Amino acid sequence: MNSPRNTIFWLLIMVLVGGAYYYFDHQSAETRKTQEAALKLFPFKPAEITGIRILSSGESPLRLLRDKETWWLKEPLEVKGDSGTIETMLKNIVGARNDGVLFEKPEPAKIRELGLDEPGLSMGFITASGETVINFGLKGPTHNVTYAQLQGDHRVFRIHSDVASEARKTLYDLRDKTIFDFDPMKIVWIQIDQGDKRMRINQDIPGKWDFNSPKVGPASMERVLETLYRLKESKVKMFPDTKDPLDSIGLNPPIIRLSLGEGSGQNAVVRILNIGGRDTINRGYFARIQDAGEAVVVEEGLVHHLSQDAGFWRD
Repeated sequence: MNSPRNTIFWLLIMVLVGGAYYYFDHQSAETRKTQEAALKLFPFKPAEITGIRILSSGESPLRLLRDKETWWLKEPLEVKGDSGTIETMLKNIVGARNDGVLFEKPEPAKIRELGLDEPGLSMGFITASGETVINFGLKGPTHNVTYAQLQGDHRVFRIHSDVASEARKTLYDLRDKTIFDFDPMKIVWIQIDQGDKRMRINQDIPGKWDFNSPKVGPASMERVLETLYRLKESKVKMFPDTKDPLDSIGLNPPIIRLSLGEGSGQNAVVRILNIGGRDTINRGYFARIQDAGEAVVVEEGLVHHLSQDAGFWRD
């Protein structure tokens, strides 16, 4: 039978062992945090970034600004940005680690050798603390490593080549490509005009779609919703740099005119997509959104879907 003295002894041993375990585990966690912080390229998080600059040789400079949850392109033109793509880009770049410091203070000749004297790609991040610029140099011999340097920092880092690939975004990549931003469940009528042919489907009673023309009758709710969700998910395929007159690309008048109606009375919203001739170069169709702005190119599949006979939508 154990004496009280032995019991107290073993309790003290357990307390000491537990305390030592906690101390060393805590020290190990702190060490890991310090090591992880040393491997990070940037001292801030994506959510702290309010502006981005991208300079890529042979391309126009790109400048973006954040307005709350929305990103806007400011250069080379002012248009809405693709916020999803931009946030993913920031997450992959700002969250990236360096594979180590290659040189602490390299000579100018070494900087030239690594392609960092006149970098072909630079990216600046604007936060409340100012702007942090990273310059990307050449790839390493195995091509899975790229040399990089933070502006104002002599050190040369090795980083994964994917980080530079993420930064090498084009104007098309970063601008919003949404055709229509709407809730399909709020649409109350659809109209498709092709020359002198008109198809109009109304939802006068929630959940019940009916033809108004070319012939009165029930419409397939499944087909109508398929069309609406396809429109919602569709993206602009290309922003062509065309100076051709609208009539020469089939947009004056359009070959197909799609109209979507939402709400009624003062709350009514009408969305219009004009579709013209085929763009053989980009394998799509010229189009204009809302009767205004530049011509864009939309996917062939969307146009073929909208070109079907009214019987496709009949119940």
